[in-house]
Amino acid sequence: MALGAIWGQGCIISNGFVFTAQLSMKGWFAFVFLMLGIWISARIFLVTKQRS
Repeated sequence: MALGAIWGQGCIISNGFVFTAQLSMKGWFAFVFLMLGIWISARIFLVTKQRS
């Protein structure tokens, strides 16, 4: 997480919410990939839990 925060020049929350409100491309990319990561991980864990 520290490497991602350094590379993204800040916390993922600030990139996703503050920079999105400022209409920054970096903020929109952070927001899209944050939502995509949450969706994929939730899907993996829920499908795995339902099958067992």
